[in-house]
Amino acid sequence: MVPSSFDVDALLGSIEILREGDQHPSEVFAAAGANGVSDEDLVAAVRSALQERPDLVRTWQNWSYDKRWTPSPFLDGLKVGHYDAGEHHLRRYTTEVEACADFVLAEVRWVLDRRVIERS
Repeated sequence: MVPSSFDVDALLGSIEILREGDQHPSEVFAAAGANGVSDEDLVAAVRSALQERPDLVRTWQNWSYDKRWTPSPFLDGLKVGHYDAGEHHLRRYTTEVEACADFVLAEVRWVLDRRVIERS
C-alpha cells in the first residue's frame, strides 16, 4: 500500500526543480515522500503516472543525459543501469515508460539511500 505522504506527481514534477539546481535531489525526493514507499509501489505509481504524462519520459531522459557525475544511475532509451567507470546492472525494457519508471526508482534509491538497483 502506498503511503498517503507519497506524491508521485510531485516526484515526477521535481525534475524541473532539479534542473534549476536550487535544491539537492535528496531534499526534493524526500519532500515527495519517496523514502516512505516500497520499490514495487514506487515503480507502479511512476509507471501509471508516466502513462498519463508521457512527456515526462523525455524530461527524465534529458536529466539522465545531462548528469555529469558518477557513480550514478542512467537511462539511455530502453536501457537502464548504474554507471561507475562503465555500465553495470543493465536492464533493458520494451517501452520507454517501463525504462523511465525503473530509472526514477534507481535515481531515488541512489540519492536517498546510496543503494544500487541490481535486479535483472
